[in-house]
Amino acid sequence: MKHSVNVTADKREKLSHYDQEFTNFIHLHLKSLLRKFAAYQHLIVSDDGKQVRYEEQSGTVKDEDQKSNNKFEKRACVLVNEGFTSKCFYYEVQVKGLRDWFVGVARESVQRKRLIKLNPENGFWVAGLRYGKYQASEVKSLLRKFAVKVTLDPDSAHPQLIVSDDGKQVRYEQQSETVKDGDQKSNNKFDEELCVLGKEGFTSCFYYEVQVKGLSEWFVGVARESVKRKGFVSLNPEKGYWVAGLRGGKYQASEYPYIPISVSVKPQRVGVFVDNEEGRVSFYDVESMCHIYSFTDQMFNENLHWR
Repeated sequence: MKHSVNVTADKREKLSHYDQEFTNFIHLHLKSLLRKFAAYQHLIVSDDGKQVRYEEQSGTVKDEDQKSNNKFEKRACVLVNEGFTSKCFYYEVQVKGLRDWFVGVARESVQRKRLIKLNPENGFWVAGLRYGKYQASEVKSLLRKFAVKVTLDPDSAHPQLIVSDDGKQVRYEQQSETVKDGDQKSNNKFDEELCVLGKEGFTSCFYYEVQVKGLSEWFVGVARESVKRKGFVSLNPEKGYWVAGLRGGKYQASEYPYIPISVSVKPQRVGVFVDNEEGRVSFYDVESMCHIYSFTDQMFNENLHWR
């Protein structure tokens, strides 16, 4: 059984935050060679350090390979020679034709002698294909450690959005009768945009999930406590909104201007993770835990509410 993986790297330029191209991240040029002496015993690294293949070895493994403290003994893993401490970097890996693979990054100090899970708690941030399903490195269990209970605030809801008694659901209702005077005069309610906020405000890392199955149009995310609620509202970071969703049959992040998002499968449930310290708002497809989009290097400065 033999597989080959080609490792290449491209330079990418820094793009505007609202560039119409989806690749709006900072990419730094990497030229990385695979580390032969750290490879699992059945992983054969090419002489130029650019490829690796799996090979069932019939012979006895060399003594020095068994004794090496750098080699992975229980996991079919290999690292690159270089370590990076800069803020951003980028690389590419050819996985065409492979039935089982993971790629990503790892700490220099990761455990290499035991059969451990490839997850962030153990120093691995990976995604790949296993048993015919694409998956991320147990991201779901990690994110859910930051899960919060969110209750919808009916006092913030647009008059045509009806919040359930338990504050867990909201539905749109075309009202034929005149909206109550109290609703029209409330300073807390959205009067033009079909929006509702969560009651709770958060200043630390948090994570929540929203069911969007069956909806033809939706946006989820977070908003500053002080956002404008009267009149037309642009749902973008400049106005205090960090959102992603579906509109006109197309997935997008932000609004006016919008950032197009490419998804391989329609999300049925969306997870939203906010890292206040890093200034990041990330969106995930909960079923596959595939990353959908992230706002990075943001400044929040106040409580954030579920939107």
